[in-house]
Amino acid sequence: MGIKKNVLAIALTLCLCMSGSTVFAEENVKASLDTAPLSQVSSTSSDAKEQKQIEGVNVVKYQDGRIEPIQNANNLTSSQLNSVLREMKFTAKEVNAFSDNLKREILAAGGVKVDYCQ
Repeated sequence: MGIKKNVLAIALTLCLCMSGSTVFAEENVKASLDTAPLSQVSSTSSDAKEQKQIEGVNVVKYQDGRIEPIQNANNLTSSQLNSVLREMKFTAKEVNAFSDNLKREILAAGGVKVDYCQ
């Protein structure tokens, strides 16, 4: 499953970079594409986090904008998926372009969208 997740991250990065501008950062994908649980990453001030409710979905959001993986992403409504993705800094246009399956995969992985290509 780890290889599939890395391939998805790479494919999404390449597609978004080639098409224009943004990618999302997963909590457990490093530049070398090795994976490490969030608990093994050194602690910084950006690790401060808060519990939030977004359309009835319990979300843990870090100070730097990352969202912890959503365990029940398969049970969320389309509106809930969209709202949490917007909290992850995706634009409405980007969210509307994603399939529901991709939305669920992104939320299950957690993270935040970051600008990558300029």
